[in-house]
Formats: sequence, C-alpha cells, structure tokens
Amino acid sequence: MNEIVEKAREALHRQDGRHALEWADKALEQDERCFEAWLIAMQSFQLFLPIDSYDPQNEVSCARYAIRFAPAEKKAQVK
Repeated sequence: MNEIVEKAREALHRQDGRHALEWADKALEQDERCFEAWLIAMQSFQLFLPIDSYDPQNEVSCARYAIRFAPAEKKAQVK
C-alpha cells in the first residue's frame, strides 16, 4: 500500500496529474480510508483537466474524505 501511495506522490511531484490520480485510485481500492491518497487525488485534478471541464466539487469531495479519515494527530494539518 505504501508503495502505491509513494508512486502517486511521485507522479504528483512530476505534475503528472493523470497518473497521480490513477495511483491514488489504486490505493483507495485497497483502503478507502487512506487519507494520503485522498489528498493526492484532490491535488491531481487541476493538473490534467481542461479549464472548461474542471469541477471544484471534485476537490471538495476529496478534501472531505481526507479530513474524515486523517488520524487525530494529523487532522489539523490536513485541514
């Protein structure tokens, strides 16, 4: 699982939003409570969607799940 999240993080760092989202989705398939994968998914949308297709609700939904599933000690940082 950590390897998948790391691959998603690396893709995001390369500003490869499409692959970052694919890896984040794979991580979420294994554990839908992985707050890090939700954060990566949230950040990836802006990198590959055209402006006219961009829906900020995607990011808001991901952010809500990331906050919900973040451990108590990281909740404030995630917010």
